[in-house]
Amino acid sequence: MFKTKNLEFKYFLKYEDIHILCEAVNFIKGPSGSGKSTLLKLLNRTEAFSAGDILYKDKLISEYESISLRKNVKLISQVPFLFSGTIKDNFKIFHEYCDYKVQLNDQIMNDYLSISEANLELNTCCDKLSGGEKQRVYIAICLSMESEVIMLDEPTSALDFVLAHKVLENIIQYIKTNHKTVIVISHDNTLIDKYAEHIIHLKGNIVHE
Repeated sequence: MFKTKNLEFKYFLKYEDIHILCEAVNFIKGPSGSGKSTLLKLLNRTEAFSAGDILYKDKLISEYESISLRKNVKLISQVPFLFSGTIKDNFKIFHEYCDYKVQLNDQIMNDYLSISEANLELNTCCDKLSGGEKQRVYIAICLSMESEVIMLDEPTSALDFVLAHKVLENIIQYIKTNHKTVIVISHDNTLIDKYAEHIIHLKGNIVHE
């Protein structure tokens, strides 16, 4: 799905060559400062690399239009962002803003909320949600965009152990059922040991002058 070659970020962080497997559960692990979150941003061109190459489906990533790429390669950050208004409002705002063509109705929205274990009414005001509830609603909205690749940066950081495992299990089942690719950053080795099909170890190689 993705391949990198001699990849560097801002000429100080150098990555060993990486392969991301198609339609697999890929986990990224490594110490703080090893460039895990940066790598995800490089893969969908949220950030620009300074040297090397990234290939997506055997095509240079620079050959893809950036907005189209981000639709197909969705990054779900660990800090959720929701607009004021209801959960239903947020589904619609995100889809309209990102110009997604997926048809939404109450049943579809509730199905995605169920995947992320966000068992909340659609008319619930997002300003009243807890941190963990916001994270799960945000995940549900991002999944509803039906991107080809789902990238999760510490997706369960605000959840307890049991809920974290249940949410990730549901996401993986959704990924497998719909033949998508998932890339997950997690510091939780129990999640990695249980769910990973492919692990990318980052060492955080710093390029010195």
